[in-house]
Amino acid sequence: MKVRLKTMVLLCLAASIIVTLGVVASKFDWNFNQPKNIFAEMYGNVANRSGGTPYNRVRNKVDFKTFRAFDKDMNETRDLNTRIAYKKVAYPNSYTDIELTFYGHENILSISAKRPVDNDVRIEISGIYDTRKKIFRKKVYVITGTSDKETFIDNESQIQSYLNEYHIGANDLDSFYQETINNTVLKDWAEIYNSKFSPEDYGEVKIETQWAGW
Repeated sequence: MKVRLKTMVLLCLAASIIVTLGVVASKFDWNFNQPKNIFAEMYGNVANRSGGTPYNRVRNKVDFKTFRAFDKDMNETRDLNTRIAYKKVAYPNSYTDIELTFYGHENILSISAKRPVDNDVRIEISGIYDTRKKIFRKKVYVITGTSDKETFIDNESQIQSYLNEYHIGANDLDSFYQETINNTVLKDWAEIYNSKFSPEDYGEVKIETQWAGW
């Protein structure tokens, strides 16, 4: 009788330990898979989704479309790219073409905005998040020409030459970024998704700024 009782106690104890370990493992797995920064949160809730996204709540200020991604050999894949474009009514002063593109095949989120500085010259500020490397890169480009014949300039020396010509310094680029990506795109996301991150707190992510030190 004592042996049976002891066996039952041991079995109950073992079962309790197994349940506890299961709960701990589940909680660890849940925490491990939660997005660690605002860009991962955005990508996870929008990329590769043909149905609704949090941006459905602000259809009055954005347009979006989803289209198939192509691989490097231009073969159509099962992955989806999603482009979200802000409407003109939502642009901050002096800015145009505020867009987010979620590249499902490449696991990339790109956020960009343009600012005209002359009749045929525009500065583009971009933020590019690589979900695999967990790096967010702030970049700047120059676009010249008219809409039907644009030239996209990504050479740093040429970019800096244009910036110098129009008296645009690193602090100005910081302001461009702040007014568009931070105070428009990320602020909107934090509100429509009830994000645990914010424009002031991106979470755990490495930031690289192209124009740092210019």
